[in-house]
Amino acid sequence: MSRLAISTSDFRFYYEIVKLLKEWSLPFVNLTEDQEMPEDVVAVLSSSSDRETVPQQIRGVTAIGSLRKSLPRFIDQVRFDRIVIGIDPGPRPGVAIVADGILIEAIESPTIDSLTDFVRSALDDYPYELVSVRVGNGDKPNRDLIINNLRTLNLSVVIVDESNTTIPHRRENNALSAAIIAMARSNPDLANVPRKKNLNSIEKNFVTIRNVIYS
Repeated sequence: MSRLAISTSDFRFYYEIVKLLKEWSLPFVNLTEDQEMPEDVVAVLSSSSDRETVPQQIRGVTAIGSLRKSLPRFIDQVRFDRIVIGIDPGPRPGVAIVADGILIEAIESPTIDSLTDFVRSALDDYPYELVSVRVGNGDKPNRDLIINNLRTLNLSVVIVDESNTTIPHRRENNALSAAIIAMARSNPDLANVPRKKNLNSIEKNFVTIRNVIYS
């Protein structure tokens, strides 16, 4: 099983990266400067204030930025070929990021403005070659506002039929709908994802980064 390593003298970065790795359920090990690199480590996460010590080190200004930059290493790449962003429009829009067919992130954004900030941050952090954005065709007023905001990021947007993606509202269901919008074209079986289950209970229906690591 592949895992990440942490090597930093920046206490704040250490606290934040450990918190993220636990939230994402990603395997990791703490690494000291004089410790031999474990063979199963795919990347070493460090703060931008740390000195460069190993070739596979990823030094980030933020913990989330360092983590995002490391994820392609789990599939033996330094960058993703294509990122697809799926968005379920609404006042609390769902947004999902799919990288090379792997569901990386899926959240329910509290506002449309925070959705735009999330997309901007993700695209600044993730290494990739191409990006596409797919927005469901429901809720036209909020959909149009989302699209206008995304165009300020120089992103082209495709509006797609979101039939069979909408889920009765409960916590995280907008995120699940966004994941289906992002992935349905490459996996038609996602139309059969159980509609009453939340995001944390459907790992078996998606290829997620945790699936890749723990398979």
